[in-house]
Amino acid sequence: MRTRNEEQFAKKRDEILQAAADCFVANGFHQTSMQEICLASNMSPGGLYRYFGSKSEIIHAIAEAKSGQFDVLIQNTENKKSPEKTIVAVLEAAIDNMVDLGPAALEVEIMSEAHRDAHVAQLLESRENGLRSFLESTIRKGKKAKKISKDVKANAVTSILVMFIRALSLQAAADPAFDPEKLKPHVRGVVRGLLRSETKKN
Repeated sequence: MRTRNEEQFAKKRDEILQAAADCFVANGFHQTSMQEICLASNMSPGGLYRYFGSKSEIIHAIAEAKSGQFDVLIQNTENKKSPEKTIVAVLEAAIDNMVDLGPAALEVEIMSEAHRDAHVAQLLESRENGLRSFLESTIRKGKKAKKISKDVKANAVTSILVMFIRALSLQAAADPAFDPEKLKPHVRGVVRGLLRSETKKN
């Protein structure tokens, strides 16, 4: 019996996911048919079903891949020399990921799908909890090291940062003229203000 070449299988699987992602960006998850994915990936229905048993499996795989990208983003930014630089690096990496319409549109589709699909919702919740935990831990460590104002509320600032990252996807997907690269020069100032602002005494 012929054994499956795992490397070739994984490569073809990734090609199918990319073709499906292109379809989803153009038409959305639920307006895209398996036939369209077959055409985009140059495969017969029988061939495609060797890799994915349904469109839901493809959506889950794409959502899982996006979660993995966030894990890598955190790993690549956690060794910066200061909490401010760490947080700036996270935001700049998020901006880099939204320069093209594709990632932004996919992110919006995943957020929408989370309201209908429990598995996607779980992936999104886990990813966001990981991001929140990383940002909040970075802020608390900075406060302990006296590199961040003692009056800064770690939980509140983390919520603002997560909202910023979410909003990037929505804005990039909704506005073709939106250029996230133009935000980069201002990111450091925003982060500095969030981390150094003192609470006014009444």
